[in-house]
Amino acid sequence: MKKLFYLSCCVLAAFLCLTGCAGQKPAITDSSELAGSWYGCGSALGKDSSYRAGNLCLSIDDKGSLILSDLEQSADLFHGTISIDSDSQISITEDAAFDNRLPKGWEDFSGQGDFSYQAPDTGHLLLTYGDISYYFIKEGADDRTDISLSPLLDIAETDIWYTSPEESASDSIYELALYDNYAELSSLRADDGGQGTFLMNLLYCDNEGEEFSFYTYRNEDTELPEIFDSLPEGVSRINLRLSSSNESLTMEYDGQSLSFYNNVIYGLNTSSTAYFLNDTCFYWRFDKADHFCHFATDDGTGALCLFISDGKPDDTDANVICMEVTIDEKDSSILFAFDRQRSRLTTAKDSALFRYFKALEEEHGNPLRITYKLKDSKLTLKARKYFGKNYTFDLEDYSS
Repeated sequence: MKKLFYLSCCVLAAFLCLTGCAGQKPAITDSSELAGSWYGCGSALGKDSSYRAGNLCLSIDDKGSLILSDLEQSADLFHGTISIDSDSQISITEDAAFDNRLPKGWEDFSGQGDFSYQAPDTGHLLLTYGDISYYFIKEGADDRTDISLSPLLDIAETDIWYTSPEESASDSIYELALYDNYAELSSLRADDGGQGTFLMNLLYCDNEGEEFSFYTYRNEDTELPEIFDSLPEGVSRINLRLSSSNESLTMEYDGQSLSFYNNVIYGLNTSSTAYFLNDTCFYWRFDKADHFCHFATDDGTGALCLFISDGKPDDTDANVICMEVTIDEKDSSILFAFDRQRSRLTTAKDSALFRYFKALEEEHGNPLRITYKLKDSKLTLKARKYFGKNYTFDLEDYSS
């Protein structure tokens, strides 16, 4: 009798596991919940920018009529109807009166068919046809006061991060690019300044503090960092921990971690602004005085810093302040963060130089974001807001 009871419990447990693990019930189960405007996010799951979705908008009314538009071209791509058939299937039928086109990867759609879907909440929708999945975020999904419009960019000021080749077992390093609602991981060769190779993307679902949930896709032929050794092939919803300091970002998954750093200093990507600025110097006139300045890499953190002195290059008694530098290539701006604690070690607190940057911090906050232009060896800083004028500097080589 005990054996029969034990066997029954095992069968019941197995059944519950199979039914429970088959997939969570989506947050959207009724067709009426699809009504609204849905905007494409990043690119198709597991695909590079040739499958981009950021230009797409899916508009659905309360009767199930849908229009898929290309926002950049101000053009409608597809007209039809949509309805939810089950907890995993959405049916779409085209309106044959229109010249309908669907995004890359969905070209085999014949006019009527079923799409599989996942909805982690009522504001996010993953649509899959064949083996291509596009991710959409509903307009107004981030209107709650406790939800950020840019949850990934809130992690840190820097949006591009790199692993150190010294910590890699291969010749490659990894680049992690953070966007508003998604991230992309690419590989680069340490001796190559060219375009990286796309590895995977992470499409944001939600987060609580540093604990993030993403949809991702693993291609069977793609070699990912060791941290993802346990990631199964195909579509997955995974949990990652992302934590950062001024100098580094740590990604944790399934008991393993990977560290990224916020500047490209390691002899890789020689086309980057940070790489070019490193070990250069110039004179900067502000506060009615000339200041010797040079960019250098902090050996301990790998961060790029700007050191500003009120003396000559070889003056060991000069006051020197430290500004930690972060390059925002996408926005063509440089963030200068006044490192007050470090500067106190090399500057008299009552010096004009220290008081000047302390006043800047109190008036404008920290860091200062300054638009820049770099052409040949000339660096232009549009610094009028902070220093009263814009500057163009002739950069020279500097050996510390």
